[in-house]
Amino acid sequence: MAPIFLFREASKYLLFLLLLFVSLAAQAQAEFLTATNDTLKAEEYGYFSIPEIDYEIKKTNNFLDKTALNLIIINEELDKDTTYVAFFHQIELGANDFNSYDPNNLSKFFLDNNSRIWTSYKRRLYAIHDRSFDFLSTSEKLNQELKKYAKTWEKTRENAKKIRIPEVQKDKIRTIQNRINKQNDENYEFSLRIINSEIAISQQIAFVEDMLQEIRQLQNNYRSLLLQREVNAIWNIQLKDTTNRSFYAAIKLAWYDNTKYIRKNYAIYSDNFTTYSLVVLLLFVFHLFLVRKYSKSFGDTRKTIVGDLRYVVLSAPIGAYFAAAIFLFFFIFDNMPLGITNFAIILMVLSIYISIGKHLKKEERKIIIITFLLTLINYFEILAWYMGDYARLYLLFESSMGIILTYPFITKKFKIDILPHLKSKKTIDLIRYPIFSIFVISFFANIFGYLHLCIFLESVGVHILFLIIAIIGLWHIFNGYTILSIDILSRMKSLGVNNQLELLRKRSTQLFHLYFIYVFFNYFLNLFGYKNIFYSWLYDAFLDTRELGSISFRYWDIMLFFILLTITWALISLVKIIFDEENFRKYSSWRGIPSAISMTLRILFASVGLFFAFSAAGFDMDKLSIIVGALGVGIGFGLQNIVNNYISGLILIYERPVQKGDTVEVNNLVGEVVDIGIRRSNVRTFDGAEVIIPNANLTSNQLINWTLSDKHKRLDITIGVSYGANPNKVMKVLQDIIDHYPLIVNNPSPRVLFHEFGESSVNFRILAWVLFENGITARSEIGIAIFNALAENKIEIPFPQMDIHIKEPKGDKKVTIKQEEKPPAHEKLIDDDGGDE
Repeated sequence: MAPIFLFREASKYLLFLLLLFVSLAAQAQAEFLTATNDTLKAEEYGYFSIPEIDYEIKKTNNFLDKTALNLIIINEELDKDTTYVAFFHQIELGANDFNSYDPNNLSKFFLDNNSRIWTSYKRRLYAIHDRSFDFLSTSEKLNQELKKYAKTWEKTRENAKKIRIPEVQKDKIRTIQNRINKQNDENYEFSLRIINSEIAISQQIAFVEDMLQEIRQLQNNYRSLLLQREVNAIWNIQLKDTTNRSFYAAIKLAWYDNTKYIRKNYAIYSDNFTTYSLVVLLLFVFHLFLVRKYSKSFGDTRKTIVGDLRYVVLSAPIGAYFAAAIFLFFFIFDNMPLGITNFAIILMVLSIYISIGKHLKKEERKIIIITFLLTLINYFEILAWYMGDYARLYLLFESSMGIILTYPFITKKFKIDILPHLKSKKTIDLIRYPIFSIFVISFFANIFGYLHLCIFLESVGVHILFLIIAIIGLWHIFNGYTILSIDILSRMKSLGVNNQLELLRKRSTQLFHLYFIYVFFNYFLNLFGYKNIFYSWLYDAFLDTRELGSISFRYWDIMLFFILLTITWALISLVKIIFDEENFRKYSSWRGIPSAISMTLRILFASVGLFFAFSAAGFDMDKLSIIVGALGVGIGFGLQNIVNNYISGLILIYERPVQKGDTVEVNNLVGEVVDIGIRRSNVRTFDGAEVIIPNANLTSNQLINWTLSDKHKRLDITIGVSYGANPNKVMKVLQDIIDHYPLIVNNPSPRVLFHEFGESSVNFRILAWVLFENGITARSEIGIAIFNALAENKIEIPFPQMDIHIKEPKGDKKVTIKQEEKPPAHEKLIDDDGGDE
């Protein structure tokens, strides 16, 4: 009863809110019409009439108060942003620092790091620019309004000179004009301040764009030198002459250079730090909830799922949480300096090992350990570049470790004895030879003086290993979160969505596949330095306008059209799942309401989605209305039946004469309604055939709904007994049978009635109610029970039979045989002349 009560109460509140909304809308409309009339008068005559002056003065004062308040707020915001000057100064210092290095002797790490830093500068400048532009737009709107008020009040003052009005009124007009002029001056000064700020920001943006262009050019130059020998062979280097720093001084300088950007540009990352802290906190709460809720619902099952990677979040909750948190770090801080980013990479590899290590084979765990060691060695390469030509020796050590650690995976023994038993055997088999070859080539490139190629290949080898380990580990971790959530939902029967959980699991897995394919592709492009080039080409390819005859189009518009259609389809599918009748089965009073809500929302989403999709694709809505009009004419001539079916579908949804799950009979067809669509409905007969019926047939033809308001069906069973049976005893036996039969409902109570005196039997009727789906079973089982009970009580059931009586005539050998079908209670003897004996 509680859901019904809540639904009724909610209906009352909804009705009240509807009435309130209508009244407020009417009041707002009246006020709008009044204001519109006033405005029309002012526009018609160019001045306010005498009776309106006091009202308009009050209205203008309110506007000026709001304008002054807005300017105060915006000025306070601008005062807070005095850090712009310091930020611009930091950009200048950063440019001087960058230009102080020899452009012909810059490392790949240095260029990539500065590319990230200057991209961060660019993003912050564009954020400042957008904010300043919003302020300028606000100021321009206020200027336009002030000009209108100034013009109208000036004409009002001129009109007041022509007619006699009190001096008090004239003083009020002069006062309001003075205030308008003063506010106009303040707004002008405010606009100048914003314009000057906008000019400075635009200059800084142009400067940063030039710096980024220079860095990209240096990166392109670096890639062009990969196959050129730029330094001496390693046996010709002079180690002592290449550096005068001590090891401690080199570490100190490296630390300073790789942390100064964070220290000096903390404001750039401060907002991201706040966002990251909040996201990580929410992840922790969600993680803790899943682990505790699963343990509460399923008990402590960690020992039974140790080998199951789907439950990695349960078996190693700490490692899984930190791996997910570090991934979110990469997602939010996509332009952090490489020193911090590479350190986060090391922590992620370690977290993945902790989380999925116990689920893997020994050799698979060894691959993660090797990746961790190579990543750690590659990270400390930063220090080596502050040690002169000693960095060549460190690079030689790095590539040598890569060769030694990856060699066991290319042996014949590994391929035959170990590889077939690994879970990720296809991935390992795909990368083992390329990774080993990369480190070998890097080793010899360093020896013969191809330093750029050596650095590039070592970075590629290490980061490809990391990328594969990270994607496999993160896929299992996030998939584990999804599986835990679905398992917990499956235990929450009150939600009633168990029939959709498997579909949700499947779709989630597909989304994870698509997303991590994108991550792999994006990281791969960035690793080879082609990310900016690729996305710049993609931007031009999709946004350039193309001509096809007289038609102009862009690929982006076409893609956006299909994206919006996909989103619309996804929303419609989600609504259909949420408002499935099966999810609300326990609320019997709500039967049919979820379907009506589902259909309404689906029609709404489809209409809005199609409108936005066609608008995004560049379709002219005026031309589209012409097409719709032509379609209407076509409907009038040839599509009447289709439209009739659609309208009938809406009638079925909202009037609900037939609902999903009902047993109906239409045109001698009996079956269960399995789906009600907007155009047709599906009925499954009891023979198993699924019949598609146009909705118009269900609304225009006679329809019998066996379960519209009640799913019970009355059984009417007639039983005949012999005339020699005691009717009181028969009724008692029959009543006892139906009173103890479990499928019969007690309300209405089952009854046994005397029916009639038949030709050969005394007939009784059993009237009882059962669920419709139990009707055939109940009739069969009650019939067998009646037969057994009557036989046990020696009560005879009459049946048609044939009796043959032979009588020998006196003095005659001739015998006449006659036959008739009579029950034993009415036997007759037939003599040879046809008379009764």
